[in-house]
Amino acid sequence: MKSIPTRELCSLLFLIYSNIHLILTFMFDIPTYYLFVISSGFTVMDTIWLLVGEDSKTPKYELVPHHVSTAVLLMSNIDVDTKLKVMIIEFSTMFLMLRRYTTGITKQVIHTLFLSTWVITRVFWLYYVLIHLKVTGKFETYDVNSLDLLSYMIVYLLSLKWTIESIGLMKYQSYTSVLLGLPIYFLPNTLTNQQFIAIFNLIISSCVHHLIKSKISLSVDSFTINYTCLTYLGYSPFACGFVSCIALGELLTGKERVSIITRLVYLYTLLYFSYMYNLVKVVALFIISGYYKMRAYSHTTMWHFANGLYLTIVTLQSL
Repeated sequence: MKSIPTRELCSLLFLIYSNIHLILTFMFDIPTYYLFVISSGFTVMDTIWLLVGEDSKTPKYELVPHHVSTAVLLMSNIDVDTKLKVMIIEFSTMFLMLRRYTTGITKQVIHTLFLSTWVITRVFWLYYVLIHLKVTGKFETYDVNSLDLLSYMIVYLLSLKWTIESIGLMKYQSYTSVLLGLPIYFLPNTLTNQQFIAIFNLIISSCVHHLIKSKISLSVDSFTINYTCLTYLGYSPFACGFVSCIALGELLTGKERVSIITRLVYLYTLLYFSYMYNLVKVVALFIISGYYKMRAYSHTTMWHFANGLYLTIVTLQSL
């Protein structure tokens, strides 16, 4: 085994402990108090270590928000069972670190374990858990706040970004898609299940597209834009999916990089709600400005923030 720097050795020892404790908890229902206290303490300590120490393999500007978000989730009001389910993702982190410092056949085995646990837990499992919490009403039951939901989204989107980066598909840096989730962070109990899932999928597709910018990612992004717009116009999931699939097919089979259907649906929705609510008229100005900045300079902050605010206002006004 290769030599391990002090910080990474501490991280590896912590991950081994936390994963053993997690397994024992699921098998024998042992107390979790010390697991959460030690996990929170180590996360804070490692964050400080990152800030004052040398550069790590993953940029500090990604690891620090990830660590802070993790600490917030560990100290949130959500039930212990959900926290344990989220902590399952640390199996993949442990295998990631072990992979760095092993060689030969051991490294190959660890690499396989890392890939399988990473994709299953960080991409699919975290996606399922958040939707399950919404559908089962746990946001309201445990008084989950905006910071908790924002932290969860940061952890999930960074996991997506690292996944895309690790398989060599990432071409650009982009983090602003998280701003599309303003209704999820501030109005989780007001959103219907269909609205919540539509916005969550919109955030994911936007994040992936702005990292890759391929024909496929653009098509999927167009699908979720159409689905979200039609959801807010009151259409059923089937109708939303049907029109969205047509827009997706339009981009996949055509030569154009712009979906006419998506533009028409988006513009109609914006005009409709601008007519209905005066606040949307104001936000529309920022949307136009954000669109121009995105197209002309590839600056997406205003575009994503304005659309997140737009969705929040419409959600509030439609109560």
